Amino acid sequence: MNYTPLFAAFALVACSKDARQVKYSAVCDSCFVSYQSDDRTESSVAVHGRWIVFPVDTVYTLADTTYVLDSTYALGTWSIAVDLRDDARPYVKARNGWCSAITTIEMVNNGASSKAEARSSMQELELH
Repeated sequence: MNYTPLFAAFALVACSKDARQVKYSAVCDSCFVSYQSDDRTESSVAVHGRWIVFPVDTVYTLADTTYVLDSTYALGTWSIAVDLRDDARPYVKARNGWCSAITTIEMVNNGASSKAEARSSMQELELH
């Protein structure tokens, strides 16, 4: 009986590498993020902050009702976890949008965290 096909299948299974989880995240005013989403695929996402408007007071008069509003700006946040082969080289890249004040990106790979921060408009960041 020829055991070569059985041995070849066993060898392929034994030599396959385990997948690992990589987590990417970004916090920014306005930025564009590219990351390795699969073993050979690059994905991108746009992240933007937003204004939150809320009423703080209501003034009633005989003729009219006036609402007093206030607002605050919330930075945009984004994160994703992907499974990559053990021999993959994960990366995340970000570019600040026009007039964007701040961008922070982070990558957690095999428990090791790396972080980068940009503080000017159109600045680019990259983590490997």
